[in-house]
Amino acid sequence: MELGARQAQGHPPVKGPASPEASPSEAEKEEESTKRVETVWKLLNLLYCVVSLNAAMLLWGISQEYVMTNDYSTKPGVVSKIPSSLFVVLCNRIASALFTGWVVRVHGQGLWVPGHMLAAKAAVSNGVSSWSQYKSLDYISFTLQTTTKSAKMLPVLLMSSWRGKSHTPVDYAETLVIVCALVVFGLETDGREGGGSTVWIGILLLCVLLFFDSCTPHLQDELFATHPEVTAVQATFAMSSVAAVGMFVILVLSGTIFECLRFISEHPDVMLHLFVLSLASTLTQYFISYTVKNFGPTVFTLIASTRQVIAVCISAALFRHEISPLASVAVALTFSMVIVRALRSFLMTKLEKAGRSRLRLLRFAPLLLCAIAIHVLHFSYGVAQEFLSVHSFGGQLFSFPQAKVSVNHCTAALVSFASLRARGLPVIGEGKSMRWTLLAGAAILGATTCQHMALSFISFETQTLMKTLKVVPVMLVGVLLGNRRYSAIDYIEGALITALAVFFVSDSDSEVDSHIGGERSIVLGILLMLGYVGLDSFTSNLQDYIYQKFSMDPAQVLFGMEAVSATGAILSFLVLGRPGAALAFLCRRHQVILHLSFLALSAAFGAYACAITVRLFGPAVFTLLMVSRQSLSQVVSVWFFHHPASSVHMLCLVAVAMVMLTSSLRRVSTQLAIGSPPSSPKSAGSP
Repeated sequence: MELGARQAQGHPPVKGPASPEASPSEAEKEEESTKRVETVWKLLNLLYCVVSLNAAMLLWGISQEYVMTNDYSTKPGVVSKIPSSLFVVLCNRIASALFTGWVVRVHGQGLWVPGHMLAAKAAVSNGVSSWSQYKSLDYISFTLQTTTKSAKMLPVLLMSSWRGKSHTPVDYAETLVIVCALVVFGLETDGREGGGSTVWIGILLLCVLLFFDSCTPHLQDELFATHPEVTAVQATFAMSSVAAVGMFVILVLSGTIFECLRFISEHPDVMLHLFVLSLASTLTQYFISYTVKNFGPTVFTLIASTRQVIAVCISAALFRHEISPLASVAVALTFSMVIVRALRSFLMTKLEKAGRSRLRLLRFAPLLLCAIAIHVLHFSYGVAQEFLSVHSFGGQLFSFPQAKVSVNHCTAALVSFASLRARGLPVIGEGKSMRWTLLAGAAILGATTCQHMALSFISFETQTLMKTLKVVPVMLVGVLLGNRRYSAIDYIEGALITALAVFFVSDSDSEVDSHIGGERSIVLGILLMLGYVGLDSFTSNLQDYIYQKFSMDPAQVLFGMEAVSATGAILSFLVLGRPGAALAFLCRRHQVILHLSFLALSAAFGAYACAITVRLFGPAVFTLLMVSRQSLSQVVSVWFFHHPASSVHMLCLVAVAMVMLTSSLRRVSTQLAIGSPPSSPKSAGSP
């Protein structure tokens, strides 16, 4: 009674002997202990899969390259290679059939299974892809071959779409990035001796490999769909046995089998090499099935991706392949996109996965329109900006950056004012909102001033590439202001984009900068651009804060910002910008006014497009679109102003820009999938 009264009055219960309610039961403790053991066992099993798969696949890849490229000799000066790639594949299939047949018999299952002959389709497809894989090593490097395997996602994606499965624009964008990076790697990778047509034969074999390797899983899926009772090991045995019989018949009819057996008798060490290769191939097939069965295809993709990176590095070290820095970037870009793709599927919430099926291309129309507007308008702005910076009028440059800034901001203020008046909206917002707008205007004024002043010390190419460094700062400022939250995959993508930007900045043409100014001038220009990055990161996030806190139209926010920026720019121009000299220059060279007008209109409408993009999709997506535009601007600048740059370098820049567009697509896809409005703080990144 006393205990009940104390509890009724809100007092804590008196400590006494343990009771079932006061302490966990033995069953609960046992269940918790069992869960811990299961978790530890699952982690150990995953570690086992990672180590086993990497060991087997690395051994298989190295053995494959060694067997197909090694020169066997019996007499001094007389060397020869293994006569037939198909014979090597036959050895692999025989080993696989023997191993899987033994496993099937150990489990008490029959060797002849329903759909045994249906496996012939997958066996033929797999056999042709394996033959192409081995044969291609006669013409191209193992590094190129290994990297190209990642491109099979494109034909798999197209075939999957043909079979009726829906895919989002993100899937296609990621695949195109990988293919573009592989083209860069292929152009940068040294071919084997002979060059010319022999390299193209190897590339043709790689295309055959990609096509049939993409058909194989769909044919296997057909087998499992028709006969669901068939296990993975039984299917592997059926495929291996059918393929072995077919290859043996082809080799006998062509007479190649006898040539191969004679070659082995003359070079007995080939038997050991083929045994190691076949064993590695068999173990790889088994561990793939085991990993997919226990952890799913996403985890296997991650493990296989890491294995490809390791294989490329080991092959380059063992067989002395030359990999240029640009080729290394292409490899990193390829494997990073594969890993990010797998992580995106692995980390996606159930709500997002359910929403992905509802995504259609038309739902991305606003993003597409914003991306087109930003790219086209800022391309025009970039070309006009560089033209005014490097073009001389009567032997003199128009070196008045404050004048350019003043004209740009005044024009943007007039454009936003005209938009508001045409729609009957008030020009001035609420008092509190205007204070934040003034702060955003001060930030954009400082960023624009740093940007234009930097062109006096560094080249336009270096400046454009340094703008790409602001992806991570924008995300961090958004978190600091409490506007947005970002997921781990967002930061991974941001770090990848920043690393690529740093590479291209460091690899840019420093000779152009040295012509503009000395070493100290270059440092000053870089410092000004770092100031631009910091201030511009606050600008978009302050806009986003205004949209979230106050009900304001993008034109109202833009007018407030540009009015402040224009006022500050005019005052700076009058005090520091030598207004008399600038006006005298314009009076002498009337054609400069036309170029200034084009620059100002491009900047004004571009700023309007930016304000709408921030309102619809947030600062992170806006920054990615801007960074994509800045990377592509260098390609346009090289083409328009004939800067010295290799086509492969520019193609890699296009791939980097596609990475940024893909990242923006993924983030918007997440927003659409979870059904949250873009202006909500929780929708900025993946939850």
